[in-house]
Amino acid sequence: MKKSKQTLWLIPILLVLLIGCSTTDSNQATLIIPDDPAIIQDGDEIPPNAMIRLAWNDSEGLPLLCDVVIKKGDEIIQEYQGVKEIETNFNDEGHYSATITPIHSRKSKTIQFTVAEFYNQLYNSDKGLYYIEDASEDFKNGLGVSDDQAVTFFTKMTEKTVENEHPEETNVEVFLIPKDQNDDGIIDAWGETEEQAEAVPYIGGLIQTPSGKAVFNRLLYTEDEILVLDLELIEGEQAGKIVQPDHPIMLAYVGFDLNTEYARMTINREKPHEYHFRHIMLAERYNSDEKPVFSIELEEVPDDLNKMRVKINAPNVAEYAELYKTQYMQLAVTFPSGLALNNVEFPNFFEDHGEVSGHQVMEIPSADQSVAMLFKGITGDQAESGQLSDTFAILHLEMIAEQGSGKIGLTYSSEEELAASKNAVIIGPLFKDTNNRNVDGFSVDYESAYTFSWIKRGEQE
Repeated sequence: MKKSKQTLWLIPILLVLLIGCSTTDSNQATLIIPDDPAIIQDGDEIPPNAMIRLAWNDSEGLPLLCDVVIKKGDEIIQEYQGVKEIETNFNDEGHYSATITPIHSRKSKTIQFTVAEFYNQLYNSDKGLYYIEDASEDFKNGLGVSDDQAVTFFTKMTEKTVENEHPEETNVEVFLIPKDQNDDGIIDAWGETEEQAEAVPYIGGLIQTPSGKAVFNRLLYTEDEILVLDLELIEGEQAGKIVQPDHPIMLAYVGFDLNTEYARMTINREKPHEYHFRHIMLAERYNSDEKPVFSIELEEVPDDLNKMRVKINAPNVAEYAELYKTQYMQLAVTFPSGLALNNVEFPNFFEDHGEVSGHQVMEIPSADQSVAMLFKGITGDQAESGQLSDTFAILHLEMIAEQGSGKIGLTYSSEEELAASKNAVIIGPLFKDTNNRNVDGFSVDYESAYTFSWIKRGEQE
């Protein structure tokens, strides 16, 4: 994503098709956008590279010759004269508008729409930084008649250069060989082979629980691990019930690469030549250098050693928030109760929108910690003039206890805290758009926390 003040060039993937450029004239000023799912409507959200169709009629339902201007932000990127409809596509994320003006008329209609990768991922489950699949039926089919464990192979697609007169790249499916390098029973590395005869499967899927035998149900795949989230009981009166273990079951300390097609194949023991197959792919919705990340940075105050500043750094966050029409943002910062929060400074954060910010301090006596809730609302007003900052907020803390220790970092409520406190439900990150929908994709770096001890210095002169 890029700031709207930068020059953005449209790189068409598909040829723009102009349909019906006839010489038919019309003085009709009334322009109707047909209620057709194939035609883009005002407020639509589409993924990059998707073919879109702009079409319109007059009040009699007849095609109408119009001039069309398409903008990305304030920049004109496409123009057409005397057309009845348009098919085109866009590959740059951002907010777009199409102004349609009947020829020989001063009246026009403007359609607003957004191009963003996240909307593609909402409807394609094989995209995202994690993948969850329901696999209990496959594992049940994979069990032997004497409750033998299921046999599962993992594969991935990779490229291979075929050496011939004209070398060419071709896709090759390789089998992953699970390795347990420290003999703790959990996969921690993958080997690879192109030969199925050399492939080594994962053997498992059946587990004994206090309620009886169960098979793996939901599996979670990430870049760093593979987990079993819950189980399906397969015997007794509770057969078919989904149960959760006390903790997710770790299958592997190594996961799958981004933007690479993988598959899980579980063999049917009764029909050895039949596989139960599932495609798996992990993908980011933004480039790694454009990831919207919140993290903290601790700074000393040179002229007063009893004070400190906590900066909430947020590179790429403002651009991402504006792209996905974010209207409300919330973060939580924890700090020791021996420190007092004197003030929270909110630098100018958004380029194109006004903002209203505030904070609230909450105490967590059981942990001897305090929590500062940070709130930011994005308004439709013009942004204030002044230099923009990638800093979301700056917390000004002061030592009030003579000595102490604790943690300063971004935080969120655990399930235990939510159950124990009626206030804890509001602790943690929350992002809402203009339709009050949750906005996904912001990353919060909880590992950037500081754990420290202090002894209060004397009063500063």
